[in-house]
Amino acid sequence: MKLLYKSIDSVSTEEIRKFLNKNLEYDNFKRNSFEHILTNHLDFKNEDDRIAMTGKRIAGLILSAIDGSKGYIKMLCVDGKYRRKGIAALLLKTVEDAFKKKGVKEILVAYAPGSYFYSGVDPRYTEAYMLLKSSGYEREGETLELEVDLKNSLIFDTAKEKILLKDGYKFSRAKKDDFCELTELVEKNYGKIWKIELSNAMKIDPPDVEICRKENKIIGFSAFDTTRLECFGPIGVMEEFRSGKGIGRILLLRALRDMNKKGYSKGIIPINSGTLILFYGRMCGARIARIQWPMKKTLTQKCGGLSGITNNL
Repeated sequence: MKLLYKSIDSVSTEEIRKFLNKNLEYDNFKRNSFEHILTNHLDFKNEDDRIAMTGKRIAGLILSAIDGSKGYIKMLCVDGKYRRKGIAALLLKTVEDAFKKKGVKEILVAYAPGSYFYSGVDPRYTEAYMLLKSSGYEREGETLELEVDLKNSLIFDTAKEKILLKDGYKFSRAKKDDFCELTELVEKNYGKIWKIELSNAMKIDPPDVEICRKENKIIGFSAFDTTRLECFGPIGVMEEFRSGKGIGRILLLRALRDMNKKGYSKGIIPINSGTLILFYGRMCGARIARIQWPMKKTLTQKCGGLSGITNNL
């Protein structure tokens, strides 16, 4: 088998989508959702992304990104027909070596700021986990994807909202004019990554963001369709307003109702803390739908070789 390794610019995004849908057993990317991820994908189609071709057929590909001293492996996939031939290992090593030359200190799989396909490695993709593990990547905890039925009667409960309205809290869909105030508040209290995600949601008209104001200042927010379509989050309430008033619950339910109005039948809620299952389970009936393992590798100056099982992937 003769393979040609090329820049990923040599194929269209639609060819990439079809290739992934064919070879990822537990995923199926809809065209609009796939385009949303790529549109907001940090450093999409950067010069380090590679694709392995056999004739006109894609044999494997890797999508990556760089943000300062951090590198991200966002997607690594090989055609089922060409697995266990070292293609994935070579694609991974090529990107790692490029990262080192650019001063990247650590690599994370698969989450990246802006938008992402996964928040970690789905352990059902066992070969991918084995490759990464044998290449020096270590598991960094666990993330869960919860799923909520957007026809669930729980999300249409507005009783608490009516009570808070009488206390001077105003809930509404964000407007374009709220962009500066909202993103400044989010960056100050929650950091750069959430600011990027909120910025994605604010591009839409009307923005896919719900806000709460008190004395004309934004004190809470919830967003959706930020990193992926049908995906809820992030959500935040300023600390001084978290004393059991239920503001977070109202912001959550308002965003879920917005998603329902867009025609979504379900919502996906990514979380990195098991305790949040209690909140989302009680507030909107969310249930665990997927488990993923974030992975990380610290790079050294010397480019490491690949051994053991890696050579068979």
